[in-house]
Amino acid sequence: SLADELLSSVDALLEDNGRRELDSVVIELSGVADPMAIKSNWKTALLNGHPVTEKAALSQVVTLVDASTFGTDWMSYDTTGDRGGWNDDDCAVNREVPELLAEQIEAANIILINKKDLAGPDQVEIASSLAKSLNRDARMEEVEYGRVTPNTIINKRNITVDVEDDSEGVDDIDNMSLAELNALALDLQGEGGSIPEGSTLEEARDFVWDLIVNYETDTDNSHSEPEPTTSVGQLGMKSFVYKANRPFDTEKLLPLLSQWPVPIKNDLDLTLLKNAQDEGYKVGGEHSKQTSPFVGVLRSKGFCWFAPTQWHGIGEDSWRHNTAMYWSHAGRHFGISEAGTWWGSIDKKQMKELMKDDIDEYERILKEDFVTEEFGDRRQEIVFIGVSMDEEKITQALNGCLVSEGQGMSRYQEECERLGHIRAQLASSRRQIV
Repeated sequence: SLADELLSSVDALLEDNGRRELDSVVIELSGVADPMAIKSNWKTALLNGHPVTEKAALSQVVTLVDASTFGTDWMSYDTTGDRGGWNDDDCAVNREVPELLAEQIEAANIILINKKDLAGPDQVEIASSLAKSLNRDARMEEVEYGRVTPNTIINKRNITVDVEDDSEGVDDIDNMSLAELNALALDLQGEGGSIPEGSTLEEARDFVWDLIVNYETDTDNSHSEPEPTTSVGQLGMKSFVYKANRPFDTEKLLPLLSQWPVPIKNDLDLTLLKNAQDEGYKVGGEHSKQTSPFVGVLRSKGFCWFAPTQWHGIGEDSWRHNTAMYWSHAGRHFGISEAGTWWGSIDKKQMKELMKDDIDEYERILKEDFVTEEFGDRRQEIVFIGVSMDEEKITQALNGCLVSEGQGMSRYQEECERLGHIRAQLASSRRQIV
């Protein structure tokens, strides 16, 4: 596979018959590559003991954003297959361009807003504002011709930093405990630098190394992120996470989604979206204006839980009870697709056995994703990012599409029990036949 090829290539490069020793390796991916897949593959290789993970660590992802075309690409209907010369991978030709842009930004540790010399101030600020909203944890710089210092993109694991209390052991982070890492994070950045709750040991190390690199470069004022200078900066970019522990009723949700407003302009215009949110918008040749809670939404994604529409008989879709769905919207593209099986569909003993090589992740899922004892990690968890969004109205609209409390959820529980009995009987029958 491509993942194995990358791992083997890096391994061979580092080995190279002992002729040279490298401080860092920079890998340039194709423009349609998925950095999250690379991260996932490296983590799997680490868990499986691949030789290359003993010689190197995946340090960070740098995403280069073309400010001069970002707005039009974000509002494009195109897939990568529609763009000549973009794609030489048949498996990725159906990737939607806006979603690809979003995922590459979301995966980054460093975002470079490039071609600021070609793009106008508004284009640069639109790209910067949206990129920052998509990934608030990433370091961001506006550049020309992709020019940056090597220290900006190379996260060296042998960096030493002098902090106020002259903490010891900064150059030995890979041997620190979680408590020691958290103490160092606090030394470097105060209370805001504490390690995110639930982080694994490896995630904590990466977090602290990012702080260290930023601590060094922050001493140079030329690297500071520019403050908004145009009206775009005053438009109120924000994000929030919608959460619920009941399933969506498909017959209620689909009519709501069918009315999702789609801008007709071919370029991203945040001011237009702000005005449409405040004053309403016209559809086609209609004279009266309409409103929608989703007008200002630029990106939304997350896991969602759907109730079956037919639990048994012809056309039954009881599979929805155990199937996680992935909600993804960027620009003009919107889709909901299958995303595997909920962990709550198996007992915790089975789950622990399946995750025995990554117990930290097993414990994180139980702590953060299991929202009810009865239904486990089945839930709604969708992040919304946009301009001048009305969180209350979006929440109310989506809450109105959930299976109702009381009678609705009582029926749902009854159908779940019935389904469980049927499956138990089928399993018993199979054992008897065997």
